[in-house]
Amino acid sequence: MKWIDKYQRNYCYGCRKYSPKDEQKLKGQVERKKCPGCSGDLRFIQKYNEWYCYKCKSYPLRVRKPSAPANPEKPACPKCSEPLKWIEKYQRHYCYSCKEYAPKGIGGNGHGDHADSKKCPTCSGDMKYVAEYDEWYCYSCRKYALRPSRPLLL
Repeated sequence: MKWIDKYQRNYCYGCRKYSPKDEQKLKGQVERKKCPGCSGDLRFIQKYNEWYCYKCKSYPLRVRKPSAPANPEKPACPKCSEPLKWIEKYQRHYCYSCKEYAPKGIGGNGHGDHADSKKCPTCSGDMKYVAEYDEWYCYSCRKYALRPSRPLLL
């Protein structure tokens, strides 16, 4: 349901009907928030569990994470040893010299979630982290960690 200010009623685009008059009382009980930037009305986006401003085209109430690593020393690229740049959008370090992202865990600034090596729970062999899939892979077992070998039937 969407509130239509012009008619002071809720409208359902699926049914193509306005809500009954007795539901109008509920509209006054719905929480309304204003954008701190432009003072426009904010809309709650259920999918993201966030308040969105259509005028600013942003989520002004979102709590921002620090964009720079806490450690002032810049981590070095494992291939060319050039300094890496932290890319907040992808939560990864990037090497402008090699033109590629460094493996997760590089930098040790609390941004990476993975250690350099991990043992396979099946064969206890060394596992390799595959950044493209954000998962650990065991070359001995030829499978990813924590993935079932057969699909689970419910």
